Amino acid sequence: MNSAKLIKGHRRNFWLLNIGQMAERLAFASVLIQLPIYISQKDDPQSLGWEQTTKGFIFFCWALAQNLTPLFAGALSDKIGVRLMLTLASGFAAISYFMLGLSASFPIFLFSAIILGISLGCFKPAISASIARNIDPEGSRNKWAVTSMLINIAVFAAMPFSLYFKTISYTYVFMASSIIMTANFLYFAFFLNPDNSTYQPEKLSLREITASLRSGGLLSFIIIMSGFTIIYMQFYETLPNFIVDWVSTTKAASALHLPDFMIKLTNKGSEIAFEWLYNINTVMIILLVTAVNFIFRGFSHSTTLSFGTALVTIGFGAAILSQSGGMLITGFIVYTLGEMICIPVYLDYISNKAPGARKGLYMSYLNISWAIGLGFGGLLGGAAYRYFGEKSHLALHYLQEHGHSVTKITSSNAFSQLQSVTGLNPADASVLLWNNYHPYLAFLPFIIIGIISSLLLFLRRK
Repeated sequence: MNSAKLIKGHRRNFWLLNIGQMAERLAFASVLIQLPIYISQKDDPQSLGWEQTTKGFIFFCWALAQNLTPLFAGALSDKIGVRLMLTLASGFAAISYFMLGLSASFPIFLFSAIILGISLGCFKPAISASIARNIDPEGSRNKWAVTSMLINIAVFAAMPFSLYFKTISYTYVFMASSIIMTANFLYFAFFLNPDNSTYQPEKLSLREITASLRSGGLLSFIIIMSGFTIIYMQFYETLPNFIVDWVSTTKAASALHLPDFMIKLTNKGSEIAFEWLYNINTVMIILLVTAVNFIFRGFSHSTTLSFGTALVTIGFGAAILSQSGGMLITGFIVYTLGEMICIPVYLDYISNKAPGARKGLYMSYLNISWAIGLGFGGLLGGAAYRYFGEKSHLALHYLQEHGHSVTKITSSNAFSQLQSVTGLNPADASVLLWNNYHPYLAFLPFIIIGIISSLLLFLRRK
């Protein structure tokens, strides 16, 4: 499928709105990819060193704020207009990123994350509904795929962008995102006037909203799709910690002869920087999303989403099944095929369900599944990984089990103490813990959820 052909004929505002959305995604992805390591990676001297459960609670609060806000933001947008909504949301997001970068206090950090979530929660439905109004129903699924491709171009840029600033300081990552959202603030305030692409949500009663969710099984469909969003959350919230803790990509880095800027020196050797591993995801989506969605254009939404969710589940399972970098990369590829199927088709399903005057309202319903998946997935993922997957915790547990005093051992030095006691190098000590505790089992609940979600979507096919 020729991607250039797909993008012909789009309205001018379609592209202008996507520029603003790409800037927001660049800022968001730059922070998101570093946040799990910054908050809770015990062996990173620059990290905050907080517990995985603390990280999970932060993600839980952030996700609920970001994904429940759109359900109530319509009335405000109706009063102040979409342009001011996007401007204010960008401004408050810029302030929030700035505060996150300067705070080492949990209450302030959590408050900043919640404000960021509310800001982005106001931004997302406004921009999505505005884009939706600039997409004609004919060929809409492929046009949503174009939007997904543009978002992933921004995410691709975010990985080296974020990695560069992280080498200076994590604070610079947050400051860079703050500057981007400040530029977005100016873009919407003084340049872009989306009057022809605004959404004006109707003022509806709770009864009318409930009725619209019940019609056509929309609410049950959204809840089932939470299986996909829960795994999506683990891919970005917990998997980075798992990669740093357990996976060795030294053989893959050597075999691929990668340039130095893609390599990170660790106690396991020269490894592929995990940020570049995540660009497997973005590059595949950029190159293949329109073609993949063209292939599935003749299938029902439920059938397509069932297959996509199954691939996401299989791919994620493969990524955490071993310590092999090759298996991790294989898992990334399979997972990404599923993601590039699910997200555009899910957007298209909701967009097509919406009456013309209620695009904003219906697009905000997407956030119910994201609130469930990202909120509760973050909470459950943090707790599960803390007790069953985190290397520092398992090293401490191993020392206790084998009669060693741990009174002077902390999470930050538990693994080095294990090496000292056993006389093993970092790679062999990791294998010892892997074979004794099987940390991949921390993700078993999410694999089961993904399987159930895929099966339920398959049963809904028409």
